[in-house]
Amino acid sequence: MKRSNAVEILAVPGIPLVRKDDDLVALIGEGLARGGIVTRGDDVFVLTQKIVSKAEGRMVDLATAQDEKVTRIRMTIGELRRTALP
Repeated sequence: MKRSNAVEILAVPGIPLVRKDDDLVALIGEGLARGGIVTRGDDVFVLTQKIVSKAEGRMVDLATAQDEKVTRIRMTIGELRRTALP
């Protein structure tokens, strides 16, 4: 078998918005099938922490949270918005 040093990056098509308790493996498998993507034994899958956290239900509504860290995050986001707008 000829080996290659090439790297191919593919986005899995059709992944919906992830919600708490979603099965990421099933969603990815369905997306691969939908896109006609066939995996090989040495393929590597990369997921963002955001999609994993959403599936695990580890999210905080910044609009209603009262934690000190969340307050600092909210203030930082507000400052970023103010400086980013013309």
